[in-house]
Amino acid sequence: MQILLFPKQTGLKWVSVTDVQTKHEKLKATLTSIAAALFFSGAGCEQNSSPEMAEVTPATDQWAGKSVQTAEHIQGMIGDRLHNAPKEQERAPSFALTNAQTGNTHTLSELHQRKPVVLFFGSRSCSATQHSGEAVNQLWKRFGRKVDFYLVYIREAHPAGDNHFAGRTSFAAPDPGTDKERRMAALEFATEREIEFPVLVDRVDDAAAVRWGAWPVRLFMIDQSGTVIFAGQQGPWYHKPTRDFNSGLSNAPDAIKDLPGYSSGSLEDLLEKRYELVPSIQ
Repeated sequence: MQILLFPKQTGLKWVSVTDVQTKHEKLKATLTSIAAALFFSGAGCEQNSSPEMAEVTPATDQWAGKSVQTAEHIQGMIGDRLHNAPKEQERAPSFALTNAQTGNTHTLSELHQRKPVVLFFGSRSCSATQHSGEAVNQLWKRFGRKVDFYLVYIREAHPAGDNHFAGRTSFAAPDPGTDKERRMAALEFATEREIEFPVLVDRVDDAAAVRWGAWPVRLFMIDQSGTVIFAGQQGPWYHKPTRDFNSGLSNAPDAIKDLPGYSSGSLEDLLEKRYELVPSIQ
């Protein structure tokens, strides 16, 4: 069993649980929860292949509604939410999210009744979201006649300020404290990156990000019956919109690579398999 650590001096790495020594009981509990989450996603856990029987997972946790400030916060949040994300062939969890452009609220069931939908979860301060925005735009241009695409704006991956991320990324951005502020941040990001499809906004209680295990970046595709047919691997390391996309992040954790139940290929692979002959959007 391996777990993810974020040492202050060396950055993230994966180490054996038996190698971890700490004087802090709270940190010990966090590490244990990550190990449990990793076990849940692997051997010994029967996979649910029926969309009618998808497990009910809470849409909140101890990290919800809180700006990411410390390494312990990151490791605890990823570990606790690792098994939340719906797997292939499970029923997609419901949500009701605000459209940043119109202010209207949309439920997922409303969205997928018209066409299959792609959900692109991310934020302005996430480098993988920034670097993959154009790739997802190109997929929308190729397949948007058959599939609706939505950016779902979630909590900032690298909030600006005096925290764990200070000086580590050029994409740091203020973490919105209200739903209105997050909506404005989503619009600014979509404009900057020339996102050409609609933008939905998760509430600042992070209900969608928690339930979908979506922080800091993740991709899903849902068919018209409401079944997940593409379930992206854990981002940012294994975020894969296209075959050629590479997050560029070092120290990718092998312990959560190719988790069972999640898609092994790219979103592009699935879309081409289903719709390659569809005329692109000009």
